[in-house]
Amino acid sequence: MLRRELDTVRETRGTATLRAVRPRHVRADVIGAGNPGSRLKAWRYLCAFAIASGGIDEDPAIAVRLPRDPGRQKATIGHKRWPREAIEAYRARHRIGTVKRAAMALLLWTGGRIGDAVEMGRQHVPRDGVLDYSQSKTGGPGYVPWTSPLPNWALAWEADRDAMHQALSALGTGRLTFLETQTGRVRSSKALGNLIREACDEAGWADLTGHGARKTRACDLIDSGATPHQAAAWTGHEDLKTLIHYARQADRRGLVMGREREQNVGNRERSDGGNGS
Repeated sequence: MLRRELDTVRETRGTATLRAVRPRHVRADVIGAGNPGSRLKAWRYLCAFAIASGGIDEDPAIAVRLPRDPGRQKATIGHKRWPREAIEAYRARHRIGTVKRAAMALLLWTGGRIGDAVEMGRQHVPRDGVLDYSQSKTGGPGYVPWTSPLPNWALAWEADRDAMHQALSALGTGRLTFLETQTGRVRSSKALGNLIREACDEAGWADLTGHGARKTRACDLIDSGATPHQAAAWTGHEDLKTLIHYARQADRRGLVMGREREQNVGNRERSDGGNGS
């Protein structure tokens, strides 16, 4: 568990050094974590090691305490959802043919973690056209419509999927993994996390992260009318509570508009046994 949290901290913090980390940064990360207690332990372990090795002089995690109601706070604080204008700014800054463009497209479409995205390749897409991969964090499956027909609630995303395919194809078709290095090696999670953070900075959206792209896909799924179970099948979330938290930040306005939206919500309630969980 500690190793998993440490890996997540490294992925989401990117190139930020511990000397630049302040208690407010640690506190925000802990509140936004799926397991705040484990995340705080990881921060304290990391900072204690850095002090012992002379990397830092002051421990930014020592004064941080767990929130009294972490479930309530993590619903409103955490990795930021990518707004549409940020996605457009990113696309304008990083053109098709660059790894930065392809990485963003892959993360936003699949909703996978950075550790999953670096392993994805065409070998994960069988004849039915559904990308099928095992998550690096949980070992659970994720199923993403790759070339297969999209469900009704995702039909509006066809152009986004086409753009993702175009961005990946521009890097070459004979690659073992979509985001491999120029030497043909699997890109490391740390390298991809740093690349995304740098790319967001260059696009003028320094507060966005690779994990925020995962949150974006989850929110978009709920927002479009997918049930929590359908959304979980796509993103690989094992805990539906996480998706319910994301749903609170999704665009609820759209869920009360039009007959099709009403039908989607009705389907969701029937699928979930009418209890919304």
